[in-house]
Amino acid sequence: MDLDDLVEHWTLLPDEVDLVVRRHGATRLLFAAWLKFTRHGRFPRGRSELHDDAVVFLARQLKVSAGVIGLVEWDGPAERHRADGGLGTTPSGEGVVRLRTRPAARSRWSPG
Repeated sequence: MDLDDLVEHWTLLPDEVDLVVRRHGATRLLFAAWLKFTRHGRFPRGRSELHDDAVVFLARQLKVSAGVIGLVEWDGPAERHRADGGLGTTPSGEGVVRLRTRPAARSRWSPG
């Protein structure tokens, strides 16, 4: 993938950055990849559909390691979300990504 393609299709716009930075680590990179991939009208079916150059380009923008995307289970909650029709449309017909996130586990530890 050449630099012009990366810049045109994989640069995070300011409103996309606002959505992505609320996530952490692998989730941040995966969400950014999903967000940019939706120009195809769907979520990627797996890691193999994401070009390595695009993942590295996104990771640099987010200041995370490109390798963290390998920590994501593609057949877990993300796959169920895609099956649920997680890609919606706005009244103007533009694709938007709606992800459901699980709440963080609460610690059972309490002081003293």
